[in-house]
Amino acid sequence: MSGKRIPLEEVPEVLGALITTVEELKAKVTVQEGTQDDDNDILSVEELMEFLQPHPAKQTVYGWCSSRKIPHFKKGKCNFFHKGTIREWDAAGRPPCEDSPESIAEEYVNRKRLEAY
Repeated sequence: MSGKRIPLEEVPEVLGALITTVEELKAKVTVQEGTQDDDNDILSVEELMEFLQPHPAKQTVYGWCSSRKIPHFKKGKCNFFHKGTIREWDAAGRPPCEDSPESIAEEYVNRKRLEAY
């Protein structure tokens, strides 16, 4: 609004548009704040398993940690993960789960090829 007077008949319409605009801005700010705070969250192994899609097995996560394939840090004997770092790692192409159907099939085919010779 540029400071001009609004006729009384148009007030409900203008007020409705204003409320809609404020709600949209509020939603955008909430999403942006949530994303920034969310990246600083720390995940345990169990929370990481729920966060990643498809959900890897606990042994797979521990295998990634021991072979340093996943960014993590330790407190005592427990592994923890920064959610923002895991998002980046996952987007960059994480290693496939060792117990995925594709890897099991590939291992089987390779073993049969070796046995044939």
